[in-house]
Amino acid sequence: MDKKCWSNVLKAGAAWPMVSGSLPPAGLRSGAGVLPRLGLSLEQAAVERLEAERAALAVERTRLEQAASFLETCAQCITDARESALQDVEQQLMDLVMKVATQVIHDEVTQRPELIRFQVQAALARVKEDGLMTVRVHPLMLEIVRDASQDITASVGRTARLHFEPDPSIAAGGCMVETTHQIVDARIASQLTRISTALKQDLST
Repeated sequence: MDKKCWSNVLKAGAAWPMVSGSLPPAGLRSGAGVLPRLGLSLEQAAVERLEAERAALAVERTRLEQAASFLETCAQCITDARESALQDVEQQLMDLVMKVATQVIHDEVTQRPELIRFQVQAALARVKEDGLMTVRVHPLMLEIVRDASQDITASVGRTARLHFEPDPSIAAGGCMVETTHQIVDARIASQLTRISTALKQDLST
């Protein structure tokens, strides 16, 4: 066709003839819009996956913190229980030691009643004044201390007047010394109590 013929064809509304390979097929021509949408979908999926991973990490971190707090609480409970158990054992051992000591002293005093004179001398050594001193002992010990009164007075080393009295409330082997301004408690039970208190203070430090 010449140019005039082509002009008439266009005026008649005929389709423009296509040369093979001049334009891509319709499916490929529409791909220019699909690729951007596909890129956006991949980017959105990556963002959502990242957010999900962050949320999972936050949940895991919370669980680890809770587990650590639980373990710390358990450790504290174990420590408290151990200290309480140790205190109970220490108290039981202390009571046992005091009972054994009391029995040993009782047996020793029974077999050697003359030891009372050394108890009296030790108690008088704690008195810080002269004058009249009343020494109270168990009735079974009275004759022993009276017989040793001269030696006991000499051991005091000062002008002191000693008066010995029986007192059934005082266990054998112990004594009490009374002056005008002072009382020295040298009873066996009192001495053991002081020893027990000192031992408990040492164990608690």
